[in-house]
Amino acid sequence: MELKINIVSEDESFAVQQSQNLKSWIENDEELGPVKVKQERKELQQDDAGGGLLSVLQVAIGAALEPFAKTLQVWMEEKTKRSTAEFSIELEDPAGKKFRINSKNIGESDKAFVTEIVKRFEGNQSYDYKITR
Repeated sequence: MELKINIVSEDESFAVQQSQNLKSWIENDEELGPVKVKQERKELQQDDAGGGLLSVLQVAIGAALEPFAKTLQVWMEEKTKRSTAEFSIELEDPAGKKFRINSKNIGESDKAFVTEIVKRFEGNQSYDYKITR
């Protein structure tokens, strides 16, 4: 399965930094098996010396979706422990189905997070994940 992951934040440099961190996190997770991660670059503009990085990752998952969802959940939990900056992760499959979760919602229902990712990408709809209090 291939997914696009976009880190969304008001601070673009923070989003790019976090996407680089997530890329390393995914690549170093031994439980995922074969995973290819590529960080997208900005399109070159005229007189541009080089394309800067975007906060978007292209991920090809060779294993089941559930371990990958668990990896994202743990990464978000770690980020929210160390930073008060608010951000979202948006996942998108090649068919355009989307799933988004805000960092302020993580940790409230860890099992639900993983279950929703698996369910939504095996289902037929886009979904903005929100926890009802």
